[in-house]
Formats: sequence, structure tokens, C-alpha cells
Amino acid sequence: MPTRLAYRLRINRPIPVEISATVGDVVHNLRAGLECLAFELAQRSHVETLSSGQQRASTFPICVTPEEFDRFIARKDDLYNQPAVRALRSAQPFAIAEDARQRGVDMPNPSRGEADFDELSQLNTIWNIDKHRRLALMNWWPDLYYWRSDGPSNRRMFPGDGTMKDGSILFYMEGIDGNYDTEVMHQFNLALVDDPGFRHGQRDDVVSVVGRWYRKISSWVLPKIFGMMSQ
Repeated sequence: MPTRLAYRLRINRPIPVEISATVGDVVHNLRAGLECLAFELAQRSHVETLSSGQQRASTFPICVTPEEFDRFIARKDDLYNQPAVRALRSAQPFAIAEDARQRGVDMPNPSRGEADFDELSQLNTIWNIDKHRRLALMNWWPDLYYWRSDGPSNRRMFPGDGTMKDGSILFYMEGIDGNYDTEVMHQFNLALVDDPGFRHGQRDDVVSVVGRWYRKISSWVLPKIFGMMSQ
């Protein structure tokens, strides 16, 4: 029976709270950019200066379904005119499916689970957690394991206990490769556990995740809305 080694995770110190606080600041700045955009659309929807109530009512909607968006607009008491409504609608998670159907492609709206992969939905979830409850949770998560070997490897890796806590078994290893020892190189990501995409297997590093949110806003949301308003 070959020797089976257990590789355990040892966490020497907790993830600094400053990292979560910094991510929270980035999230709030990204969401604030959308709020400023919504406020500008509200201002352009009215000839006169917005009342204090209208100013408080302006916010950028992030709606999974067309029905949610319609309910949002109905609650705003004509805060946004029709061009502004069309512009806001064009940047929603369901907008790609709507646009595809208008072009003759039968594409359903995203489901709740599929919406978890949408960058705006992810941003909104983290924003609400950070704003109302606590800092976003993070954890180290393995990204890559590898080991040295001459030619085909005799080693075999088997799943560990599936947890990522101090003392968790990351994996088991059986077999050896010639004169090489049992060392395994590794790379870890600092994963944003509260991100809805994390629940579906998106375990990218938090820097990559936040970068995707920024690119979604700067390269898709803003051009879509500005383009709609210029028509």
C-alpha cells in the first residue's frame, strides 16, 4: 500500500482587516460612481432644479429581471424621463438578453443563479453587505498546485476535507518521483467569500474580481448610457 501524505493548511495570522476595509472603500467608490450617474440622469430629466425629495430618491437600479426594473421605475414618480429610463434599462443584467431578442435571437433572461455571475449584481451584493452589516469576508483559496518530476509523475493527488481553515487537509498525496522529495509548490488567491460568484466556483483573487467590476462600469455601463443619451 503506497504511503499517503496529508497536506494541511497552516494559517499563521489572520487576514489583515485593512485589506477588507480597502476593498470596501473601492466597492463604495464604484457604487458611488453609479449613483452620481443616476443623479445626473435625474437632473437631465427635469427643466427645473430637483426638489430635496427627488434628490434623495435618485439611485442607480441593478435589477435581475425586467419586472424588477419596471417596479423600480414605477416607484420613482416620474423622476426619470423616457430617455433616461431607456438608458438605465440598457445597463441592467437582463439587457443583453433583451437586446438579443430584439435582434431575433431567442435568448432568455438570466435566472437568479446566472445573475450571480453578473458584475453589477456582485458589486451590489458586496456594497449592501459592507454598507449595512460588516466588512466583506475573505479567505485564502488554492489556485494552483504543482511539483517537480522527471517525465511522467508517479504521484497522485486526492481531495482533502474541503474546508479552508487552519489545520484543514488540503489534499492527500500518494507515490513518489525518483529522487524528488514530497514538496508541493502552491499558489493561493485571496478570495472574496461574500461574492455571489464565489458560491458558483469563481475563486479568483479579489484584485481580479474588483478589476472586473471596474471594467464593467467603465467599459460597458458608461458607454451604453452615454450612447443612449446622445441619441
